[in-house]
Amino acid sequence: MLYDAIQKSKDKLFIIAQSEEGNMEKTWWIVQVDPEDEDTNGNTARKNGKYHCKWYYKCPSQADKLITRECSFWPLIKQLDAAEYYRATIPIAPARIERTMRRRNDLRWYQKPIELFDLAISGPFNFEPGYKIPDTNFEELQREASKRNIDASDVDAVSPLPGQRRKKGKKQRK
Repeated sequence: MLYDAIQKSKDKLFIIAQSEEGNMEKTWWIVQVDPEDEDTNGNTARKNGKYHCKWYYKCPSQADKLITRECSFWPLIKQLDAAEYYRATIPIAPARIERTMRRRNDLRWYQKPIELFDLAISGPFNFEPGYKIPDTNFEELQREASKRNIDASDVDAVSPLPGQRRKKGKKQRK
């Protein structure tokens, strides 16, 4: 059933929630099922709900100005060090991803296989124009937040990315 719904979806997006090791509260993420990955295409996905997914994050230039539900979501691109470990996040607009990734072999889209059936809060769904997440999906996240111990406090708040400061003169919206 999940597999069939993903196959029918154009963008194959989900809101998921997962906790970091040692932390009980979960963080939400936007992920996209990678239909080309062998884990997703094979029986692994159908049998145990494990799908290979790519991560998205809030557009950095909007994160310190707009509430999260008004932000665009961009691919989470990481720079690799010499040992091929993920390092710095490199902001690249969705329209420039393919060209930039072809030119730079030190960049990778953050991705990994996940137990989508267990982690999914909302989806599959498609982007709205401008790579925005539909309000109905954010509302579903907010409804599930208290039941599933998810921190969704930033959905209706201006929430700069880690390491980013809010610009002076900008007020948080209520």
